[in-house]
Amino acid sequence: MYAIRHSRRLLPLGLIVMFAPIAAAQRVATFTVPLDGPVPAEGVPVSAELPDLPAEAAFDLYEVRGAEREWVPSQREGGGRKRLHWLVAPRAGGAAGRVYELARLPAATDVPQAEMNLVDRDGVLTLRAGERELLGYYHAVQQAPAGESPLYARSGFIHPLRAPHGQVLTQIQPMGDFHHYGLWAPWPRVGFEGREIDFWNLGDGKGTVRFTRFAATSEGSVFAEYQAEQEHVVLLPEGGEKVALREVQTVRGYRMLAADAYLLDLTIVLRCAGAVPVTLLDYRYGGPGWRPTAEWNRTNSEMLTSEGLARPAIDGSRARWCLVQGEVDGGGDYAGAAWLTHPGNFNSPEPMRVWPEDKNGRGDVFVNFAPAKGRDWPLEPGKDYVLRYRFLVFNGHRAAEAAEGAWRSFTKPPVVQVE
Repeated sequence: MYAIRHSRRLLPLGLIVMFAPIAAAQRVATFTVPLDGPVPAEGVPVSAELPDLPAEAAFDLYEVRGAEREWVPSQREGGGRKRLHWLVAPRAGGAAGRVYELARLPAATDVPQAEMNLVDRDGVLTLRAGERELLGYYHAVQQAPAGESPLYARSGFIHPLRAPHGQVLTQIQPMGDFHHYGLWAPWPRVGFEGREIDFWNLGDGKGTVRFTRFAATSEGSVFAEYQAEQEHVVLLPEGGEKVALREVQTVRGYRMLAADAYLLDLTIVLRCAGAVPVTLLDYRYGGPGWRPTAEWNRTNSEMLTSEGLARPAIDGSRARWCLVQGEVDGGGDYAGAAWLTHPGNFNSPEPMRVWPEDKNGRGDVFVNFAPAKGRDWPLEPGKDYVLRYRFLVFNGHRAAEAAEGAWRSFTKPPVVQVE
C-alpha cells in the first residue's frame, strides 16, 4: 500500500548524548521555553516555528546548560518542514525555564538519533519506540468471532494499547460485547436523511465503520504518527450502502523519556460525507470509548476524575480528565492511563459514561467520553469538527497531581520564544 522506513541508527530509549559545541556548526536560532513547575518523567512536548532554513538542511538541537551543550532529539514537521518538535526532559532543580540552540550542520554530518517508527504487518500498523510496541491500529477487517453474526466484523480501531512494560490495556470482541473494539469511536444515535443510524451496535445491522486509507504517516526521533481515514457507512434496509460521515483519526506517539510512561495524542476530525447534514443525537454513550483489559474489575482497578469523583459517582458527570489504573500480570505490576480531554472539544468539559461496579457481576470496566451526551451535536456539510485527546500511559500507580499536570501541559503548552 505504501512504504514505511523500518530501520535507522537508534540510540537506547531515554539516552541523551553530551556533545561539546561543534566547531563546524552554525547557530541559527535560540529557543527559550518558560516553565511554571517541575517537568514530569514523561516530558513536555513543545514546538516552534523554524527560521528560514531549506527543507533539506541538516541541523541539531542542544539544550544550553552553562558552558555545555546537551544534544536533544528533535524532529521537523510540515510540508515545508517549518516546525520543530522536541520534548522538554525532567531535570533536577526545577528550573523556571530552559534554553536551546539550533545549530546548522555541514550536509555530510551524520548524528544518530533515537527513533519512533511504524511497522505495517498483517493488516496492523504498529507504532513503536525503538523495538518496543506501544499500540497497534487495525486497518484490516477483524472478522466476527466464530459462530457470531458477520455484522460484528469491522476495521479502524486501536488494539493493543500497551503499557510501557508491555502489558495489553485493551481488549476486543469480549463475550457479550462483540462490538467493543479496544480504543474506538463510533456513534450510536446519528440522524441522517430522516433516519436514525446506529454505528456502535454492529449487530443491529444499521451501520458500521471502515478504514479506507492512510492519508499520511510520519517517523522520527520525537514522535511517530499516522492519519487514518475512516467511513461511517449506513447499511440501507432495502439493501446497499451509503456513507454518512467521514473521519480522520490522527494518532501520535512520543518517544519515551522514562521506562514507565509515555504520551499518546488522539485527534478526531469529523466531516459530513456529502451535502446532507448529520446530527450526533443525545445519548448516554458514544464517541471515543476504551474497553480496558479483562484483568480489571471492581476489586483490582480504580478510577478518578478531575472533579475528584471515583467510579461509583462518575457516570453522567463531566470531567477534564479521567485516571484509570489497576493490577496487571495477575497483581505483579500496576498500569493504566490518564485520559485527558481538550477544552476546545464540543460540550466541554465532556460528559462521561462508565459502567457500574456490578457490571457482568465482576465490575468489568468501560470508559467513554461522550460529547453528545445530554446535547445533540449538529454537523453541517463542508465543515470540520475536531476532538482532541491525550493519554498518559504508565506503569506504577499515579495520583491526581500527575493527571492534572499532564492536562495542563496538553491544554496550555509552553509558548516557545524564538530569537
